[in-house]
Amino acid sequence: MGFERLTFVLQNKMSNYDTDVFMPIFDDIQKATGARPYSGKVGVEDVDRVDMTYRVVADHIRTLSFAIADGSRPGNEGREYVLRRILRRAVRYGKEILKAEEGFFNGLVSSVIRVMGDTFTELKEHEKKITEIIKEEEASFCKTLAKGIEKFQKAGQAVQGNTLSGEDAFVLWDTFGFPLDLTQLMAEERGLLVDVDGFNKAMEEARERSRSAQNKQADGSIVMDADATSKLHKAGVLATDDSFKYTWVKDHESEVKAIYTGSAFLESSAAGDNVGLVLTSSSFYAEQGGQIFDTGLIEGSFGTFNGCNVQIFGGFVLHIGYLSKETGIVSVGDKAICKVSLCII
Repeated sequence: MGFERLTFVLQNKMSNYDTDVFMPIFDDIQKATGARPYSGKVGVEDVDRVDMTYRVVADHIRTLSFAIADGSRPGNEGREYVLRRILRRAVRYGKEILKAEEGFFNGLVSSVIRVMGDTFTELKEHEKKITEIIKEEEASFCKTLAKGIEKFQKAGQAVQGNTLSGEDAFVLWDTFGFPLDLTQLMAEERGLLVDVDGFNKAMEEARERSRSAQNKQADGSIVMDADATSKLHKAGVLATDDSFKYTWVKDHESEVKAIYTGSAFLESSAAGDNVGLVLTSSSFYAEQGGQIFDTGLIEGSFGTFNGCNVQIFGGFVLHIGYLSKETGIVSVGDKAICKVSLCII
C-alpha cells in the first residue's frame, strides 16, 4: 500500500481524502474560496461537483509543489507540459466551480508544506521558488481563462451535432492557452466530443505558416502587421513605454507581455527560436527616423535572450532575437531586465 492508503486504514476512514493528509488542505481551500465545506461526495451524489473540485485542487497543488521542489517547472514540452496542464486544470476548476479569486492556487503551497514539510524538507527549502513559479503560471493563465471559457461556450452553442470542431479547439489552445485535454474535458461536461484530427490538422497548418513566415525573413527580422497589433490591443496589452531609451540605465526592469513569431503569438518560446518579445517598457532604441536599433541582452529567470534587432509597430517595441542554448524557456508574464550594449543617441 502507498502512504495515503496506509493512512486511511490506520485512521479508519473510507477514503484517502478523509484523512489528515488532505483535510487540512481542504480546510484552506474552503477558507480561500468561500465554497461550502468538503463533504466527501463522489459521482452522481456530488451534484454541484464541489467535492470533486476539492480533490482535484488538493491533488494538483501537491503534485506541483513536489515536482518544482525536485527541479522541474511548468513548460511547453514533455513532463513540464504535463505540469502546466494540471495547473491549468486545477485553476480552471477552482475559478469556475469554487468561484475562487485569482491567486488562490499559489496560496495553497503553504498548506502543503504545513502538512508535508517536516518530513519532506525540500518543500520548506524551496517554498519561495515553488510559490513564485506557480504564481506566475496562474497569473498568465487567468489572463485568458475567462475569455477562453466564453469562447468555448459560444462554440459549444453553435455545434451542429455533438462534435466541437478541431478549428475551435485549436483557437482555444493557440489564443487562450487551453490544452486539448482541457477542452475535451469541458466538452465532455456538455455531452460533446472534440474533433481531434481536425485539431491536429489546424496545428500543423499553423506550424507551416510559421515556418513560411520565418523563411520569408532571410535576415531573421520579424514584422508585425495590423492584425498582429490589433490582437495585442484586444488582449489588453498596452503600447510599450520606451521613454527609458533617452536615459541611460544599465539594468532596466520590465515584463514580457507577448511573444511573436512573425505569424502567431506564443505563451512560451524555447532556446534557439527566433522570436520577438513585446515588453511593458524598454530602454532599447527601435530603428526609426534614420537611427539604427540598439542591441543587447534581455535577462530573467529564463536565462539570456540575445536582442539582435529592435523594431516598433503601432507603438509596440518588438525585441527580435533568441534565447541562448544554455538557458530555458521564456514565457508571457516573465520578469525581464533590459541590458543595452549598443546605445546611439
